[in-house]
Amino acid sequence: MTHYIEDSDFRTEYDEIFNDWYEVEGIRKIKELSRQLRSFFNYKTQVIRYRFQSNSISFETTTKFLTQKQKVESLAFEFITLLKKVKKHGQTLEEGIRSLYYENDKSRDYQP
Repeated sequence: MTHYIEDSDFRTEYDEIFNDWYEVEGIRKIKELSRQLRSFFNYKTQVIRYRFQSNSISFETTTKFLTQKQKVESLAFEFITLLKKVKKHGQTLEEGIRSLYYENDKSRDYQP
């Protein structure tokens, strides 16, 4: 009463179903692994490019920064010298700034 399957048609269908399933599942996993590897290698490529890129970009940025820094320093120097001139008149800083402001306004009003 053993019902051992010896039907060759059933076994071939069974093998075909599982072979097809394994094949489809294997292809899906290979594609996913391939996608992950491509992503990983693209990431590594970008990291290497970033690390070894030329310094021309940073040189231009540094040059612009230094130019702006020089402008700020020269304006600050001019401002400090003007503040020193204000102090020479024996006024407080606030009084000196007000007098300079009002002197400039008066000179603008009287111009023909």
